[in-house]
Amino acid sequence: MNRITFIICVLLGCDIACGQQPGYESFEDGVPPYVTAARAGSLSTSPWHSKHGKSSLRWEWSGGEAMVIRHGIGDVARTGGFLCKASFVVWMYVEKAMPGAVVFEFREGDKPTGSFRFPLGFTGWRQARVFYDEFPDGKPTSKVENIRISAPADVPKGVVYLDSIGYNALTYYSASTLPEKVAQRRRPVPDERRFPKPARVTEAEMAGIRKLGGALPEKAPGIPEARRKDLCDKVAALGVVRDEHGVRGPGLDARTYYCSAVGEFGGKDVRHWPDELGPNGPILASPGPMIALAAEVGRAYRASNDAEQRRRLADAFLLIADHLQDQAQSLDANGVLQMRDVLAQAGRLQPHVESVVGAVGGDEFFVAGDAPVRSNMDFYAYYARRLLGLCFLQAEPAEQVRWLNAWKAMIERSILQPSGALKIDGSAYHHGGHYHSYAQSAFGNFPGVLRELHDTPWRLCPEAHERLRRAMLAQRLYANRYDVPLSLTGRSPFSTRENCGRLFPWGIKGLEVLALLGTPDGKEPVDREVAAAYLRLAPEAVDKEPYRGLGIKPEPEPIGSFVMPYAGLLAHRREDWLACVKGQSKYVWGSERQAQRNCYGLFQGLGSLEILAGGTPVSAEASGCAGPGWDWRRYEGTTVPHLPLKELDKGWPSISMTTRSSEVFVGGLAHQGRQGLFAMVVHQAIMPEGKTIQGKKSWFFSDNRILGLGSGISCDEARHPTQTTLCQKSLRNNPEREIRPTRMDGADLAAFPQERTLDPARAHWFLDVQQTGYYLPAGQTVTVARKHQTSRDVNDLDDTEGDFLTAWIDHGKAPSAASYEYMLVVHATPEAMQRLAAAPCYCVVQRDEAAHIVWDTAGRHWGCVFFAPQEVTSHAVAAETLPVKAVDRPCLVMTQAARDGQFSVSVADPDLNLENQVSKPQSLRITLRGKWRLLEAKATVCIWPLMDTKEKVRVVSASAEETTVEIVCQHGASYDLRFAP
Repeated sequence: MNRITFIICVLLGCDIACGQQPGYESFEDGVPPYVTAARAGSLSTSPWHSKHGKSSLRWEWSGGEAMVIRHGIGDVARTGGFLCKASFVVWMYVEKAMPGAVVFEFREGDKPTGSFRFPLGFTGWRQARVFYDEFPDGKPTSKVENIRISAPADVPKGVVYLDSIGYNALTYYSASTLPEKVAQRRRPVPDERRFPKPARVTEAEMAGIRKLGGALPEKAPGIPEARRKDLCDKVAALGVVRDEHGVRGPGLDARTYYCSAVGEFGGKDVRHWPDELGPNGPILASPGPMIALAAEVGRAYRASNDAEQRRRLADAFLLIADHLQDQAQSLDANGVLQMRDVLAQAGRLQPHVESVVGAVGGDEFFVAGDAPVRSNMDFYAYYARRLLGLCFLQAEPAEQVRWLNAWKAMIERSILQPSGALKIDGSAYHHGGHYHSYAQSAFGNFPGVLRELHDTPWRLCPEAHERLRRAMLAQRLYANRYDVPLSLTGRSPFSTRENCGRLFPWGIKGLEVLALLGTPDGKEPVDREVAAAYLRLAPEAVDKEPYRGLGIKPEPEPIGSFVMPYAGLLAHRREDWLACVKGQSKYVWGSERQAQRNCYGLFQGLGSLEILAGGTPVSAEASGCAGPGWDWRRYEGTTVPHLPLKELDKGWPSISMTTRSSEVFVGGLAHQGRQGLFAMVVHQAIMPEGKTIQGKKSWFFSDNRILGLGSGISCDEARHPTQTTLCQKSLRNNPEREIRPTRMDGADLAAFPQERTLDPARAHWFLDVQQTGYYLPAGQTVTVARKHQTSRDVNDLDDTEGDFLTAWIDHGKAPSAASYEYMLVVHATPEAMQRLAAAPCYCVVQRDEAAHIVWDTAGRHWGCVFFAPQEVTSHAVAAETLPVKAVDRPCLVMTQAARDGQFSVSVADPDLNLENQVSKPQSLRITLRGKWRLLEAKATVCIWPLMDTKEKVRVVSASAEETTVEIVCQHGASYDLRFAP
């Protein structure tokens, strides 16, 4: 048994003789007796090529021959670490590319159970790392006791080398490698037909290349001979040699294949390792030091002005470059850039360019035809600029221009394609959903790329610039001022990580960079709207130029209702405060988990309503939002079963996932940009027993009042009550960290700890720590508690504790068709709450499975949530009759009482209706009482108008009794319609 097999077996507690979880075979002790071939002499060990150690298994075959490894593969269902499972691993070396493929067949005796193909159209080392449960043909079982390896029958003869075979290696879910899929990948280069090399390079293009750093220095200052000798000695010390068999040296592998679980190897979070040995490995060395040395040699070559020094440095560089290529590794971009002429003269440039471009996802960027282009926040933050720089790896300026033209076209497609991460409403997608924690890195870095492209032929088109602009402006609507609501923090609520939950300086600085790029159409040198948004967040820059000279002032606090359909949220703002409600649907996720991080956040986005209104400026902490002691079952606004933490942890279907619903009815409506309405159909499964929480929820936003309604609430969890959380606020949110009294029903609730269940026979009200008032009509079981809470942190590593005010409506265990009603008043006073309790300023006329319909007395408008197509009951409050008579699809509607003979209607279809990530238009018909003609129609997503609205809204029919209007809805947009008799 060789050394590495022994180490793995000891660590895994396995026994090769018994076939239990065997390790790696590296052929250091000759051909093992269990490796045989039908033709004598066709197998041998060779020092000519190796991946691990100094030897590999050489197989010289004739067409159709086979060799057999009589060896078990252990438990094929073995798992470990974080999302790692059993796989078969083998490295194969081919000296000269050839047609056909070697087939690996896993057998129980003579019975095949699974196989995969390893195409031979490559040179050097390549890896297969195939999950046993994802074999392309069949599925090997733990009873496999031999692996038959067959040469292609239609190729007369050939030689391959095998090394570092892992019979049962744990591999992270995204780190597998299937050779046949790799062979099918297109080259990571621009399409030559679509992006031809220009016949000549213009002066503007050459100036752009120089600005973007594509032109190498023309003058070389020279280097001492001692520097050249030192670098060449370091290269010689690597142990890389070139002989008649090619180049050989230490085995290298840059990838990480194993992800350790929380607590494994002492880690406080998941961590990626080269293999399951973790810190005790790796099996193969990292190429990093060799790559760095190659870059050093390249810089010295550029600086040298001595021909002999350059020759020796070029030889040293090519030795490293060839060895890396042979080992299936890649130089870094800087090394290739510095030595592009040397590589081109040696005929080696293109393979190295393709390796470097492929290493940063170039095959998903320089795509062919109409294929989607890579698009997510990490791509814009870290990879887009790197891919731009790789355009200069080409030696000829004309070829650089070809690549730059392709880069511009692909980045614009990445941004503007319907499946792109920068959505029309300002949402910024990562992991398939709006994710500010990732977005702000893109907001900090990507505007700098646009700045570099400014005044070059590759400046982005106005539409792409505008899409980035929307995403960066939208964050000032859903954050207040620098804090993001918990429901938008993904897997990192209350995280201490520097990029989570807040607008941080680098992201804010990105707004300034964007402002100074000018307007997207290029007509103005400074984008005043973006500049004003930046100054609100960075008031210290007010007196700086160009803002002072142009008279640009910080924008006022945003006012209005802002719906972001692709994020499943509505942000309602007045004065300096924010109310944000977040839902989840078939298309929009609500929460994310990774291993134990956020393992208790199962209900984080399931109708969470958060108010950020405390402090100057407003902050989450001053608003009572605090992590220590946080009860993960009590996200404000949610209606969920009050499960123990262990059951919350087990409630996820997977330990790495986002929560979604099977429902499509989730979204909001902005009425004339001022008032709002949000609703969702709740349907979430709770594992492991598959129980569900269901119901209909809605929120009506009118100035500083928010009415929350629920109906049809049911849950088959019978051990724990289902509850609607009103608030969960730290009682120590003030600078003195004092626990202050809670004002309730006109008296102070001062005792601590204290829990009080309110009399359901009458209405109640109370104020929380940021002066948000809660009005609760009679007929509900409400509890208000002031107590010390213990919990766990977001990573499930430490116990936490804190003092909180919590309040909830109790629906009992296993409720069926339960309901609730409450109103929030932001920045309320005791006097205002007493008046509200005595004479509510609204009237709920319907709250059932079909609809939630409310008349707002103070605002004189109707708010309607139609959960199904229906003939609408003719509701009336005093002299006001609901003008909506029928709807043919579920929708949201708000209508303003008629003034001067005219009245306005706002409509939204919250169903994004996505097909292949594209929002498909669908018509909605609304019938109004009486005869009306359409005067005006406008549509917005968040704060941006949709084009061609006039063509998408029409009056289908009108009579004295009724008028039917058809709206072709898309993107969850809000449609504001104005009518006259």
